[in-house]
Amino acid sequence: DDAPDVLEAISAMLRYEGFSKVITASNGLELLDQVKQASPDLILLDVQMPGLDGWQVCRILKSPGYQAYRRIPIVLMSGLYYDLDDDWIKHSGAAAFLHLPCKPEELTDLIYAQLDPKRATYAGQVLKGLRRVLIAGEDLSTLTVLTLRLRNAGYQVEGAGNGREAIEKIQEKPPHLLLLDSWMPDVDGLEVLRWVRTHAPEVVTIVMANGSSGNAIVAFMEAGADDYVIKSPTAFQRIARVCEQALKKASVKLITKRFEEKSRKLKESEEKYRKLFENAYDMIILADPETLRILDANRQVEQILGYSREALLNMNLLQISAEEEREDARKMLQKTLREGAGRVSERAFIHKNGSRIWMTVSISAIEYNGRRVFQGVIRDVTEKKKTEREREVVNRINAILASNLNIQEVFQEIGGELGKEIEFDRMSVTLFNEKKDQFELFAVAQGSQFENLQEGPLDLKEGTVLAKIADTGEAIFIQDSRTSPFLMNANLIKAGIMSSLSFPLKYQGTILGAINLGSKKVNNFSERHLSLLTQIAPQLAISIENSRLYLLIKQEKASLEEEVKKRTEELLQSRRLAALGELASSMAHEVRHPLLRIRLLVDQLKRAISEESESEPWMDSMNPPIEGIIHEINQINTLVTDILDYSKPIKLNIIPLEIESIIESALSSIEEEAHAKGIKINWELARTEPGKPMLEVNVDGNRIKQVLVNLFKNALDAMETGGQLLLRTSPLPDRVEVYIQDTGYGMSAEVLKRIFEPFYTTKEKGIGLGMAIAKRIIELHQGEILVESTEGIGTAVRLRLPYGKAG
Repeated sequence: DDAPDVLEAISAMLRYEGFSKVITASNGLELLDQVKQASPDLILLDVQMPGLDGWQVCRILKSPGYQAYRRIPIVLMSGLYYDLDDDWIKHSGAAAFLHLPCKPEELTDLIYAQLDPKRATYAGQVLKGLRRVLIAGEDLSTLTVLTLRLRNAGYQVEGAGNGREAIEKIQEKPPHLLLLDSWMPDVDGLEVLRWVRTHAPEVVTIVMANGSSGNAIVAFMEAGADDYVIKSPTAFQRIARVCEQALKKASVKLITKRFEEKSRKLKESEEKYRKLFENAYDMIILADPETLRILDANRQVEQILGYSREALLNMNLLQISAEEEREDARKMLQKTLREGAGRVSERAFIHKNGSRIWMTVSISAIEYNGRRVFQGVIRDVTEKKKTEREREVVNRINAILASNLNIQEVFQEIGGELGKEIEFDRMSVTLFNEKKDQFELFAVAQGSQFENLQEGPLDLKEGTVLAKIADTGEAIFIQDSRTSPFLMNANLIKAGIMSSLSFPLKYQGTILGAINLGSKKVNNFSERHLSLLTQIAPQLAISIENSRLYLLIKQEKASLEEEVKKRTEELLQSRRLAALGELASSMAHEVRHPLLRIRLLVDQLKRAISEESESEPWMDSMNPPIEGIIHEINQINTLVTDILDYSKPIKLNIIPLEIESIIESALSSIEEEAHAKGIKINWELARTEPGKPMLEVNVDGNRIKQVLVNLFKNALDAMETGGQLLLRTSPLPDRVEVYIQDTGYGMSAEVLKRIFEPFYTTKEKGIGLGMAIAKRIIELHQGEILVESTEGIGTAVRLRLPYGKAG
């Protein structure tokens, strides 16, 4: 404002109302400078000023040159304009208009309405609730006059004839406002005020004093009085307004305190979120829903993707996504913004170095710092994806080895499967002769092309990788051929092979040869690649030995060809089972003895913890890990038992038994796990005829229980989040049928075709013998096992067993 007296009056009024920082300017140019320097929360602007008037200043502040200040609300002031409509004010760029002169409360109400509309509304609501007044004084006439005036103004009024009575009433029910006489006979007003400030500080106190007691007024104000009035008819006439002003100030202080407390808690919440955000195990990214620009990213994002935080803040979400997935990602984000619900998917992200990293992404739209943003919680599942792909490769290679006796075709197929997981430039399989002084070389792989060739016999030279493998039977890494202690083959040097991995092929303790991978890169092979070869090498060795045997038998006389084929198949099966039996016996000896020792030690530890837990309660927390160890020991024992069962002839002790008793015994093994997973078991039993005994079958009860337990556990594994397991027995014309149905995730047609294949599994645990053993046991009973499954709906298994006596 260009009028100094107006500037001074309004500034004083605002400071009195609690606005701590008030900056003044006497003309438009000075105001624009002050705005740039101080960036105020609100501007009060006189319409008529010399030079740049209020209208012009308002338009300048809303212009592109003042983009950073356009959101500051402007209140125009003038004593000349009375009936400016809202459209005119809005057109000027102002937020509101104030006609001068005005009451202090009109000014503060308008300012609060612009700075914080919610706060202004809330303050008004609080003020309306502050209506209880206590008048303390011995003058009955004064008490009567003030009571009538305040009640007419809508206040609830009580009186106290002296200081002691006033304190008692405040203790009983504190008023919102106390009108306190400065002098009272028993406990004077100053003592009452001090008591109020100590025991009821929220009570607003106005002191009523005589006109001649100036020192007394100073003492009361210093002791904490909110205001004072001089006893006079004129003062009593405006007592309602005085009370309202005092209560309004109190309400503002109260609301300010509440908002400060709320702000403090909000800040603490934000600091807590920031700590969680930065220290989270997962990557967390915040992004703008419209531009997809990254607004924030935690340290995990920097560490996993390789970008600095500064670089990330200059990128958008699509730039860190795989190019072929960006359009799909954009659509998914748009759907999330519309629906608000989180979306979970697996996606490929791009590292700074260009490599792909597989992530599980959970995207949701949240409120953050007063705005709606995307929040992405992202977990690295690259290793999990690699493990899944490796399992698929092993399953496919096992299928190749089990179905194809043309060894060169087998090598070619294996090379193709390994190439999906291991980057290499050359693959070969070398087979030693009996003396291990010569070898043959098969299926050399160059680049991505495989040649069906055979070279040899070639001499096995000392100092070479193959000679070392023939001697020790151990795998050998060469990370850089230039520093390798082994002699390099001239063909490998010519081909530019810089690193290699050679793995022995063993059959029944005999080293048959090696599978060799070579790369033109140094340090190309890792322990993960070694693990993959470890899984396929035993089956490959069996296949090689079987192929050698097959080739020898094929050279027999043509007249015996049919008999040779039959005996060859029997011999092949015998050799496979013999090899597996040897492996199983070795496992039983080498694994079960240490397991037994471990189990005894764990049981001893468990007893010790049980005995000490009364004096050391914290030791109870050790029980869950110990139970976990026992569970894993049992799992290993089960694996060993499965391999033993599959590798040796199964002897049956067949007697007539009630099928119900076998099912009950099998169910007892899995009921606890089913209950823990929320799985309901429904059992429908049938008899041959009403009132007759239960269905009997001719079986080995233990073996059929083994089959049922395996099928029940498969069903439970397929229903991790709960479901229903249906069991039903039915009499057929010549057999008893046991029907088992789950509501799990089911199987695809491809998986269903292969469930009885030995060593085929889609689970992370187990070796894939359960269903093969089950089929073998049922067929030894002259029974039948049938499986039906629909992906996403569930699986049904039918066991058909011969009747016992009652049948």
